[in-house]
Amino acid sequence: MIDHEYFYYIANWKMNKSYLEAWAWIREHKKRLSDLSRDYFAHIVICPSFVSLGRFVEELQDTSLSLGAQNCSDHPAGAYTSEVDARSLQEIGCNYCIIGHKERQLYYGETTESIARKLPLLLTNNITPIICIGEKKQLKSTAHIYLELEQQLAPLITVLTENTVIEQKKICLAYEPWWAVGSGDYPKPEVLQDILAWLSDYCMPLDPAYEIILLYGGSVTDIIAQKYDSLPFLNGYLIGSASLELQKFEKIISLRRTSNPRIL
Repeated sequence: MIDHEYFYYIANWKMNKSYLEAWAWIREHKKRLSDLSRDYFAHIVICPSFVSLGRFVEELQDTSLSLGAQNCSDHPAGAYTSEVDARSLQEIGCNYCIIGHKERQLYYGETTESIARKLPLLLTNNITPIICIGEKKQLKSTAHIYLELEQQLAPLITVLTENTVIEQKKICLAYEPWWAVGSGDYPKPEVLQDILAWLSDYCMPLDPAYEIILLYGGSVTDIIAQKYDSLPFLNGYLIGSASLELQKFEKIISLRRTSNPRIL
């Protein structure tokens, strides 16, 4: 595990902006986002829809912002209508890709096994995966949470340990409990702290060269960020609706001025 100087802010726009709306938004706000990235040691990743990716590559060229996709196929190529392969994402200029989101599993039948197949495809194409994990309903004890998380993580760890030739070893692991997504509810800070510590320990057997970035996702707002920002092991957020409006997004990022002693 590596100590991270930068805090990560992954904006998952889902299907909330049309092509023209997304283009207009990033043209208007990219300068301000770049300033926030510099002033607050913020690593900002914008994940628009697939149809917007090409335009965003052009818009983000001279900025400090990174581009991410919201999903990829679990096949390298072939007769898979409507799917998008990891190699194409790399060729167009994506640096990150979200996999395993609750909505992909709930609405489109994705499984832990199919998510695990995407992992080496992204890494071999030098794309950092943002892997979503989390329990499906609120559980009474952290022991039960750990058990469910282990079931989701085990196939992923197996893939990573088997593919030792992969050179790209940066991974974002986003703890995003299903019950918190879009609900306005969230884990207590002390519970999240214990879960992040457990995740850090669980990932220890991996090659020491792996850079594991631990994120929290699920109804992230500035109110929640105020409660979480100083937690040990937390390296950033996977943000949904609050990333669609600059004022809300900026509010979350700017909290780091008071909580991060490295920022003067």
